[in-house]
Amino acid sequence: MRDSEKAGILRGAGANAQPVLLVGFSARSAALAAANSGMAPIAVDVCRDRDLIAICNQHFSLLDSDWIEQVSGAHHGIPCLLAGGMENRIVQLEKMQAAGLILGNAPSQMQSMRHLPNWLQWSAEANVPMPETICDLRDAAKCQLPSWIASEWIWKSRMGVGGLHVRTVSDRETPHEISGRIEQGDYYLQRAAAGDSIGVTFLSSDRGSLVVGAAKSIGKCSQTFLPEHTYRGSLYPFMLPTVTKAKLEHFAELVTNAVGIRGLWQADFLSKDGELALLEINPRWSASMELMEAACNFRLIELHLACIYREMNEDAWMRVSQQTEGAGREKQPLLFGKMIAYAPHSFVVTHEQSDRWWNRVWGGAFSSELEKIRYGDIPEAGTTVDAGAPILTCFAAHTSEEALVQKLAAEVETLLSR
Repeated sequence: MRDSEKAGILRGAGANAQPVLLVGFSARSAALAAANSGMAPIAVDVCRDRDLIAICNQHFSLLDSDWIEQVSGAHHGIPCLLAGGMENRIVQLEKMQAAGLILGNAPSQMQSMRHLPNWLQWSAEANVPMPETICDLRDAAKCQLPSWIASEWIWKSRMGVGGLHVRTVSDRETPHEISGRIEQGDYYLQRAAAGDSIGVTFLSSDRGSLVVGAAKSIGKCSQTFLPEHTYRGSLYPFMLPTVTKAKLEHFAELVTNAVGIRGLWQADFLSKDGELALLEINPRWSASMELMEAACNFRLIELHLACIYREMNEDAWMRVSQQTEGAGREKQPLLFGKMIAYAPHSFVVTHEQSDRWWNRVWGGAFSSELEKIRYGDIPEAGTTVDAGAPILTCFAAHTSEEALVQKLAAEVETLLSR
């Protein structure tokens, strides 16, 4: 099927559709959500995947130094939703706002949500503790650096995404080297903790905050060449007990009351034995949100825009509250999953590979576990994929979590063997 024909399947936008700007390292999943809501997505990203180009009305490269001028010149005053990789680029966000692109939330608000000391404060106030964290030398002194067991601690980047900048502290790192790295301010230390990594999606408006749903990150079940903490994919839904959901919404209220953010945002937690521990907060579109859309027929970008434009009246908010009430708590007939295939070595995508993957492109929904696995984030022929970089994303559905993970892992292994 030609790209122009496939675009008719992927795109839902009409001639008078609401334009929306999606900006991030990879904008494909947010753009697909916008298109499936009947909007006209305009994307700015690095990956420039084949399915993104088919979905979008227009594409700009995040690598171009003047992309903000290019976009604002053609699309002044349109709403913007951030994807991964943008939440820490405060200077660029300020330029976007000054150029008339509607972020909905000020860059200073996003910076506050990414401020580690704020995470520690909010987690303590909500009784959702963080693993022991060292972010300045005063904390390091309390922990008696020479007595550390290095393998019990991990380095985390303040700027990194996808777990690509997370690694276990080496036994060869001296206390002096560790102190120096903390002092530089780009990294912080966190004590390693066991549990499932859970991504929770929140929606905040003038009327409060709701848990939209929760997804579980896939553990180290395949692609053993990857660093331990690399993000491999997600499963939706992760079941949240009523008391946990209430606790999370209290946490969200603390965050939004302190910062004033509106719309969609996400936070990562560790879950073990029914208890949660906060890992980080992300004021942006997240990797698991498209699974929530597929499973529950949510239109998340519509909800996001309604919140940032202050159009969420009491009746509309009540309907959203009722729609999300059972999300992640009532058993779903199907589990939805996505798993990223990473390149074990550098290669150039051939026309045959790109076309073969394109014939199974993901459109944002499954109706049966019997459907073939679908592909998203499909690279164009001629793309160089570096060793350790994502190739594409596999999507599948199943009634069993174990079977779903096995199905995805087997597909990734088959894809890498070709």
